[in-house]
Amino acid sequence: MALALLFTCDMAGAATVDLYRDELPVVDQSLATRRPAFALALQHVLLRLSGSAPDLTSPPIAAAVQQAQRYVQRFEYRAVTPKQGEQDSTGSLLDVRFDPKAIDALAQRAGLPAWSAQRPDLVVWLALDDGQGRRLVSESDRSLVHAFIDRAKLRGLPVLFPLLDLEEQQAISVAEVWGGYTQRLIALSRRYGAQGVLVGRIFPVPHGQWSVRWDLSEGGRPDYWSMIVRGDLDAALEQAADRAADAMAQRYAVREINQPQGRYHLLVDGVTQLSEMSAVQAYLDGLSAVSNTMPVRLHGNTIEYALDLTGSVEQLVNVLSFSDVLEPADVAFVDMNGVLHARLRP
Repeated sequence: MALALLFTCDMAGAATVDLYRDELPVVDQSLATRRPAFALALQHVLLRLSGSAPDLTSPPIAAAVQQAQRYVQRFEYRAVTPKQGEQDSTGSLLDVRFDPKAIDALAQRAGLPAWSAQRPDLVVWLALDDGQGRRLVSESDRSLVHAFIDRAKLRGLPVLFPLLDLEEQQAISVAEVWGGYTQRLIALSRRYGAQGVLVGRIFPVPHGQWSVRWDLSEGGRPDYWSMIVRGDLDAALEQAADRAADAMAQRYAVREINQPQGRYHLLVDGVTQLSEMSAVQAYLDGLSAVSNTMPVRLHGNTIEYALDLTGSVEQLVNVLSFSDVLEPADVAFVDMNGVLHARLRP
């Protein structure tokens, strides 16, 4: 998949994921090939939307996969771009876009969690030993770690690798990344405007296995995991991306329920124009953690909203913390009275 197809980055360091679109290779353009491709693309979209693999035994999911073409809004074929070292490629890429309203309704019927399209992006500092010595993976090494990048795209996890230009080469060594010196890497990553840092090391161990270790630092919350993966390097990279996506989905995916979790009030400062008010309203309406948004009153340049939540207030705060529309006000995001405070980003 092309990176631009699924992710749109903004200056606030977050990325907007196209949740309802998928692209996958097909051997031909026949109806017999297209139908199972639609079914697979639908499963990919549900995985990206919810942050976890859909249960294919669930009656709503099983029925939808069997009739996946009913959820398709449009599709087209594109030529396959040959991979590095290939002379040409056979087959085509099937680009499918599903109906967002129909997919959202399906996810609700199936009780799937909802992970909003705006997601924090991560700078990936990876020290890799592929049997030829330890090295740091840079943006120019994408072909080496294509399995990680492709899996991250599939999961809707925005990632980027460092440039490793002269400035970074002088500031950090492969030994420091190998040792997991996360704080130094967080400081180096500020130049990219990303919301989090993922620091990893991968190396081979006996019996055809790989040792994988990751440190995730995002939103001021550290996480750590390690695992042993059987198979080739691509298998190790795919599982590494899956584990990172699982960790982020656990933080941000909201499981919809029938009744709101509570009503909270949000004060938004710095709103001086009607267009800004509309932008804030549209942003809040699009959050998966919010079921209903109601402007309550206007105090000068501050708008007060009443929000009905489908998830916890902590999940809402997590999402607001990397918004490209709002930012924390001078006071804490949530004050002693349970009122949330934010201001419009300049």
